Amino acid sequence: MRSSILTLSVFTVASLAACSSAVGERHESNSDALLKCSPVPPDERPPGQSGVPMCPNLPPTTTDPLANAPASFALLIVAPAMFKAALAPLVAHKNAIGMPAFVATMEDIRKMAPSTVDDARHVKDLIAIAQGRGARYVMLAGDTTQVPARNYTVYPLPGGAGVFANALYLPTDFYYANLFADHQSDPAYHANYVADWDADHDGLYNVVYGANEVPTPTSIDAVHFNPDNVDAYPDIAVGRVPAGSASDVTRFVNKVIRYENGTDMNPLNAGTFGFVEDANYGSADGIAQGMADDSGVTALGASKISRLGINYGTNPAPAGWTKGGSPEIAAMFNSARWINYVGHGGPRSWDGWGAYEVAGLANTTTLPIVFASACDSGQFAPNVPDEFYLGADGLEHYIRWNASTRTSYDAAPGRSGASLGFPFSPPAKSVYDNANSVVQYMGWYSLLASDNGAIAYIGSTQTTQDTKPAYVSQGMLASYATKGKRILGDMFLDGQRDFWKLQRLSGDYFTAPRVFLNYIALQGDPSLRVQ
Repeated sequence: MRSSILTLSVFTVASLAACSSAVGERHESNSDALLKCSPVPPDERPPGQSGVPMCPNLPPTTTDPLANAPASFALLIVAPAMFKAALAPLVAHKNAIGMPAFVATMEDIRKMAPSTVDDARHVKDLIAIAQGRGARYVMLAGDTTQVPARNYTVYPLPGGAGVFANALYLPTDFYYANLFADHQSDPAYHANYVADWDADHDGLYNVVYGANEVPTPTSIDAVHFNPDNVDAYPDIAVGRVPAGSASDVTRFVNKVIRYENGTDMNPLNAGTFGFVEDANYGSADGIAQGMADDSGVTALGASKISRLGINYGTNPAPAGWTKGGSPEIAAMFNSARWINYVGHGGPRSWDGWGAYEVAGLANTTTLPIVFASACDSGQFAPNVPDEFYLGADGLEHYIRWNASTRTSYDAAPGRSGASLGFPFSPPAKSVYDNANSVVQYMGWYSLLASDNGAIAYIGSTQTTQDTKPAYVSQGMLASYATKGKRILGDMFLDGQRDFWKLQRLSGDYFTAPRVFLNYIALQGDPSLRVQ
């Protein structure tokens, strides 16, 4: 069956099937939270606005991380100093192909302005400065032990069912992409200051009530309750390479150079698209087919498209789809330059096909871009409180709970194991992880587990409805098929911005851009020249 995803109709809770989400109890917001700041000095403002606080400008720079950068460059790479040597061949390659690049180290970035709240804000300030010097793409070269990620905060629906925690802290790199504040309906107009995502200065970022239980319109939906004044327009293309070591970086750098130089890449595979749909996700074939049709990919011709249905067992696949499993997915990695998956997923798997299969791929003639429209498979850092994590208090935490007995405790080594109550209040998450809390997810296995696999992996870091990431994927495909764009970050921005324009006034938790665009993570090089 074919089901267009263009209108993004609202789904019921039941339609999420295995992709369920839980929330906790209400947290009262500061009554001054909705007060905006102004970049205009008080004595230069219209009458009645003198009491609005000044917005913070970029902090004064004590050490300039861009001191040795060219006057203009397109790709900013943020990395720890220990990765700089491994990144040098990539910088040389990018400069040679007309994509001037520069590496700014975290060590230098931290010296920009000691008064800045944390390293994530340091990085965001630098990105804003770099954009003023022509940067269009940002590569965060390191996992979250090396390069920080901002955590946004989800409060539960007051009185909602299934409450176990008073807050969730969820990592996102979209914080860096939404550079500026107060974009208007014409996003070319925005306030000329960095959006810090903490307008009420409570140390919590992009606070939202969730999840799908929040009715709309109400005073606590994602539009009417926005204490941190987050408009969620993507200003710049951001991707992360979740590398934990210099050898990870070297492997990825070599893959990018191979890909962009066309080394071992079969030219017959150029511009080919594979679609994989999961029989266990009822409407997956329709979503995938609608994505191909509405993006203009179908019009490229039958020779450019392959369609694979998985998990059909003894049942036939839909008309026009080939039934298969792991061997057929592996074959697609060797024949398609772009693979789109629609179905169920998890942090280290699709539905029945996962990280270890990815690590064992032997594709030698193609390195595909992979977009998974599925729950959780784009995750790159621990979600709180689901996983072991490093808290903002500098301590490790691993919170376990039992909803039936309404009990919880901290099981991290060295913690007391004392009761935390129920619902419990997890300590806020650090912008970093440590060696104990970082793990490898689907993106790491796709990019860094071997010299094969994928050249880029895009997916949702959270529970989602597959129509939503599929719409972003559709926008990226249309950027390629109908707009002729060939830089991965430009295509990614097109997909994000299409979603923002369509849904910017939505208060629905799964549709509001300031929630949903947090989910969609590009792992890879946003300056990649797509083959």
